[in-house]
Order: sequence, then structure tokens, then C-alpha cells
Amino acid sequence: MKVTAITKFKQGDLWNALQKAGWTQTELAKRTGLHVTRIGEYCNLKAKPNTEQANKIQKAFGAVGVFVDVSVIWPAEFVGIKKTIMVQQTQEIDVHLLQSNSHELHDTCKPDIKLLKTKIDEALNTLDAREQFVMHERFYKQKTYDEICKKLPLTRSRIQQIELRALRRLRNSKKALVHLGDARTALIPTRMSFV
Repeated sequence: MKVTAITKFKQGDLWNALQKAGWTQTELAKRTGLHVTRIGEYCNLKAKPNTEQANKIQKAFGAVGVFVDVSVIWPAEFVGIKKTIMVQQTQEIDVHLLQSNSHELHDTCKPDIKLLKTKIDEALNTLDAREQFVMHERFYKQKTYDEICKKLPLTRSRIQQIELRALRRLRNSKKALVHLGDARTALIPTRMSFV
């Protein structure tokens, strides 16, 4: 029998805090006075809370002894992911495993990080030297535009333009997309098992 596992990505620190508190997103919304849709956006990486909302969330968790520093779990530059990220994998599974008492599906393999890095580097190699430098600084080293300005004799807005141009070129380059597709494949586990 074929089974498909669908993995959705969540904000890990916030999700773990919900698990420790034994709450749903709806319960957190009630305790903070924030709309449940807003809490869902934070959990699903669609947005990040402002300072006032972060304080409400921290206060609610703190009241039950769960510590999470909401103001630092998102990078300063994070603006939200517009499209839901999902990974799907179909695997042939023995039907007897499905009928056992335990139905928890988990990943038994780690993604091939070395292959992932190689494929991303190959995609970045389709860019010119300055674009490569900016992309490495921004996404590998997580440097701010101002920190990159200190290394390159360019303005902050020029660094942003270079980054946007590089992202556009990666999206529109067939060669880069092949490498990025291979990188995505490296993230998908090769086998699954039941526990």
C-alpha cells in the first residue's frame, strides 16, 4: 500500500512552546486576546508579531511556566513567507504496519546536507561574483545590509538591488532551477518508518 507523508513547516520555538503548555493555537489566541488567525500566521511563518503582540504571547506562556522569547525567534529581516512550504513523499508501506496500535509516522533519515549545500552553491555559481558575494553574506552568514556595506563600497539600497536581481536571476535561470530542484530533493528523506 502506498502512503503519502505531507510535512508542513511551523515556527519551531513557538510550536514547541505550544506543545509544552499543552495548548492549541486557539487556546493561545484566547489567552492573549489576539485573533486565532493572527496566531496561525505566526505559527505558519506567514508573519511575525509586533512588540506588543510578542509581549502578550510571552506573558501568556510565562503564566504557565513556559519560557519563549518571541522577540528574538524571528530574524530582524523576516517579513513572512507568502507561500506555504510543504514537502510530500510517497512510500510503499506494509499494510500490517498501518493496522498496528502505533500510527505515528516519523522520518528515519536526515536530509543530505552536503548535497544540498553543493547544489545551492552550483545554483549560486550561475550569478556574477558580486551577486554571489551578496547572496553568501545575506543567506549563509545572515549579515544585514549595513554589515555588507562595510565590506563593499556600496550603499544599502544598492546591496538590496543586487540581492533582488540575484534572486530574480535564480528564479528565471533554467540552469539554476535545475540545481535548486536537486537541492529540494536532497531535503526529502529517502525512507520513512513507523514507531
